[in-house]
Amino acid sequence: TTTATVNWKTNETADGKSVYGTSTAYGMETLTNPALVMNHAQNILGLTPETTYHYQIRSRDAAGNLATSLDQMFTTPPADTASPVISAITATSITSSSASIGWTTNETATSKVYYGLVTPLDLNTATMQSNSALVLAHSINLSGLTASSTYYFAVESKDGGGNTATSSEQAFVTAE
Repeated sequence: TTTATVNWKTNETADGKSVYGTSTAYGMETLTNPALVMNHAQNILGLTPETTYHYQIRSRDAAGNLATSLDQMFTTPPADTASPVISAITATSITSSSASIGWTTNETATSKVYYGLVTPLDLNTATMQSNSALVLAHSINLSGLTASSTYYFAVESKDGGGNTATSSEQAFVTAE
């Protein structure tokens, strides 16, 4: 939504840069990559979601000859405003002192489990375990639990766009 990579090839080694903007007047440009290569790639940063951009490639060979592409266009996708959907929550491998909490999300997201012995579970004071990796299949191992106890838990996932989803409260009982 806010970045694009422009790739191009030249028939001889050359430097390269991109000029870009919301019209053919461009107005912005990337830094010139001074490396004389035939395969080029440049990242364009700081773009606005759901916006059409014009861009043009400019490459100069070792002799100083400038080649300029025709105007090209791309549109950035809309910003991600949808929270991940959490499903298939399970508590497995339950022992007297540990359990494994698993769930899935419909898009890659982080993993967090809030848990405690009191219901309703207060997410501000509950014990928490987390993993910041963006994944679809989530698993958090809880340890140091008390035997023969009912634990209440909720899972939370945050996608790369910063949208968060939290499940309803669930429960499991540790073994004796």
